[in-house]
Amino acid sequence: MKQTVIILTKYTATEYETAKLLSNFIAAGIDASVRQFVNFDIVINQGIKYNGEDFELPNLVLVRLGAG
Repeated sequence: MKQTVIILTKYTATEYETAKLLSNFIAAGIDASVRQFVNFDIVINQGIKYNGEDFELPNLVLVRLGAG
């Protein structure tokens, strides 16, 4: 089974720290992506949405909301 990681952050994928995390996951063969927490919705009996679209749960969520 392919491992999936979501980097949950207030920054974009081009910010230095986020870009390094993303590139290291990808180099290790892990499917990783960056998502901004403000675009998620939890809808009762309908699941989790990201930008209004259904969202498949990853194997790991790495939360990066701190000051660095």
